[in-house]
Amino acid sequence: MAGLNFRDYNNMFTKEQLQHTRAKWLDQYFSPDDYTGWPFNLETWSQQQIQHAVYEAEGFLEWQEFRVSMKGCTTHEKLYMLDRWLFVKGRTSWLQKCRVDNYIGALVRGGQLGITLAVQR
Repeated sequence: MAGLNFRDYNNMFTKEQLQHTRAKWLDQYFSPDDYTGWPFNLETWSQQQIQHAVYEAEGFLEWQEFRVSMKGCTTHEKLYMLDRWLFVKGRTSWLQKCRVDNYIGALVRGGQLGITLAVQR
């Protein structure tokens, strides 16, 4: 799997796998009103830390499947799923925090979240 980038993972998982993953993390307790922005501070990570966390570290393939499963979700749904991921995987784990912070940063760069981390679209 060495040498793959984030786009390479977009077609790695079956539709059924992604539906199952999405259903696991996006459940009946979701309410878009509860996720109007990201409530946690973002940390600054080096490119080396990010690369290691999302492409090499233990559990990276599970993270990639989770990340890809969020395609097509609303920003509110993504925030809910990311919050649950951190809750289950460990809010104090630098690895999980790095992965999520990197994803949140991508939402900001893509205009889905503003610089205050409030949902824009």
